[in-house]
Amino acid sequence: MVRKLSVAISGALIAIGALTLPISQSNLANADPAVAIGNQIEERVIAHSLSFEAYKTHGATIFNRADFDRDNQLSSDEFATLQLVKAELLRLNGFLTIEAAGQIMVVKLAKGEFTNNNSTAFRGFSRAERLRIDAVSRKQFYQQAGLDSKMSLAEFLEMTQAEFNGADSNGDKKLKGRELKRFAKKLASIVFIPNRLTS
Repeated sequence: MVRKLSVAISGALIAIGALTLPISQSNLANADPAVAIGNQIEERVIAHSLSFEAYKTHGATIFNRADFDRDNQLSSDEFATLQLVKAELLRLNGFLTIEAAGQIMVVKLAKGEFTNNNSTAFRGFSRAERLRIDAVSRKQFYQQAGLDSKMSLAEFLEMTQAEFNGADSNGDKKLKGRELKRFAKKLASIVFIPNRLTS
């Protein structure tokens, strides 16, 4: 079931553009917002700041795409699959993407922040790593979801707000500079989950 959801959700996210296919870091370093995927060119902007409203919009967008059965809530399978797909694409890409107001913003990660000494760059997770990410994601799900064991959009957005607020040190509802780097590193920490669990 989870495998089928993973394939379906990853396909939807990639096709629509919420998360991107791998591109070389050398191209990303050149800060060229035009990224070629197949025969298409999609405009992306290197983000130097991120507002809370933009991230909230992004959260609602990926919630709707992860809601595979269209019941306006996420099951533990849907949530765990979403987290796994995000982790896979983050490791392969080496950057975060935030979609809001019809624009896709790229948040670059510092070199080496998304892998162990770059030894696992540009490869997918092993089966054991996937199982560990799944376990941690389900624990996070049940901590956030209500007694009905379903996660509503409001509950999902509470989680995204906490992620944002954790990096917004001055409380101005906008991340920039060190705040944005801290935010990106925190979201990228899902890639380190297998190592934390085995340490």
